[in-house]
Amino acid sequence: MMGAAANSAVAASRHMALYGTTSEQLAEVAVACRKHASMNPDAVMREPITVADHQASRFIVEPLRLLDCCLISDGGVCVIVTSAERAKDAKQPPVLISGMGQAYTTRTLEREDWWYVPHQKEALDRAYAMAGMGPQDVDVAQLYDNFTISVLLWLEHAGFCKPGESGPFVENGRIQLGGELPVNTAGGNLSESYMEGWLHIVEGVRQLRGQGGARQVQGAETCLVTGRGMTLNCSNAMLLTKGRSERACERTDGQSSAANAADERQRGGRVSERASEPMGRAAPRTRPTSASEEGG
Repeated sequence: MMGAAANSAVAASRHMALYGTTSEQLAEVAVACRKHASMNPDAVMREPITVADHQASRFIVEPLRLLDCCLISDGGVCVIVTSAERAKDAKQPPVLISGMGQAYTTRTLEREDWWYVPHQKEALDRAYAMAGMGPQDVDVAQLYDNFTISVLLWLEHAGFCKPGESGPFVENGRIQLGGELPVNTAGGNLSESYMEGWLHIVEGVRQLRGQGGARQVQGAETCLVTGRGMTLNCSNAMLLTKGRSERACERTDGQSSAANAADERQRGGRVSERASEPMGRAAPRTRPTSASEEGG
């Protein structure tokens, strides 16, 4: 039985061995998250870091260094689920859940490719199919980042790059604000706070409402949010889209439920040595099944 850091260290080591991924490329993820956190007044870790800082940080489980690991934090997040019809009368503009997917596995070490968490792609494919979208439709992504290697795997499973190409993909500021695909714009688990990934939903909602402040992705209309847990055994994905109150109700035809990310309160955090743990053109978009509402 291995802990979360050891599991992800195996994934990082295997990715490096197969594809030539480097520790400096993992550092690009940490640097991007910290840059975004520096613009977030609620983030725990706001001091910018460099690739050199990352390389100077000590090993936790080789090849993962301290700055490859998420925070340990105390706090809370509230996510309110309501119908699109009800959301149209709320104080805040609705954000629709246009697609969602989940996938699980009970197999780990006995499966040769377990380190690559292939069920994550199943969850993403289901979310894309439900929304009638593909990676080319995503403007901003909030990817579960208990470790930097996790972001690289999500990028590959989500179809933003081919398997083995996520290392080069994150170079040259591509996942930073102003880049091709801004990722974890509030700082993520690596720098904002470790609320088990719930803050990724909150930030997705804020981005689609245009409430990101200095870290706002201009013109953002679709956000991909992902999560995972149980020592890599479960995964989920959600596509949030910008909604219009009246239109939101009409397009859902009363279907399903709606989710709303509420404001969060968090009380500090620290980096721990025991840090926890390709699609073509999209089909025509289908009607969203739910809507998100934060603090309305």
